[in-house]
Amino acid sequence: MTLAIRIRTYTCPGCHQRWSQTPRRTCTGRSKLSTTARLWALKSVVTDKMSIHVIAKNLDTSWNTVCTAVLDLGRSLLIADATRLDGVSTIGVDEHCWSHRGIDRWVIVIVDLTHRPARLLDIVPGRSAEVFAD
Repeated sequence: MTLAIRIRTYTCPGCHQRWSQTPRRTCTGRSKLSTTARLWALKSVVTDKMSIHVIAKNLDTSWNTVCTAVLDLGRSLLIADATRLDGVSTIGVDEHCWSHRGIDRWVIVIVDLTHRPARLLDIVPGRSAEVFAD
């Protein structure tokens, strides 16, 4: 699919200098979703607890496109936030196995049990004490 957008060009009547809008705020990098769609998808997953499948259906795109956008934006906005662990005094740790297309992928799930409902803090690939310690 090709997205056609209109970029406005302006000309100063006094000096005839020209400039135009930049499309960078519309889409980030080579993103397949607009910035607004990516923010909406992240909010839908984090706040509304909507599944990636439902979001992809609403945006009329693939599951992989939405999942990639949510993970990328989540890393930059949520996980990189240094204050996200403030006030956490009790954590819960569990291991989980995703069996997707015949491939088992083990992860360690870390949640904040200080507040109710419990809040997901991190999902770390692997299944060992060393992985959890890191």
